[in-house]
Amino acid sequence: MVLELRSGVCCTGRLVCLHHADKLCQCTASQRRLRYRYTLDELLTLIGRLKHSLQEFEDWARQAKTALDAKDESRLGTSVC
Repeated sequence: MVLELRSGVCCTGRLVCLHHADKLCQCTASQRRLRYRYTLDELLTLIGRLKHSLQEFEDWARQAKTALDAKDESRLGTSVC
């Protein structure tokens, strides 16, 4: 899945993909406007959430590896929830 973070708006008001704007719109570059999906503050919040989720996954994976690597007797007290 690709998340398009920005797009162009041509002089007719049509929303166009920046990668294909020249093929879909005949407006000059000075007639187009750039439109962002997220503000910089919103992007920083999203990055923070992603880092938090990644850290939680890494912690879980570390606990799972410890539990799987443990000898049979020590596995009994290990929880990976």
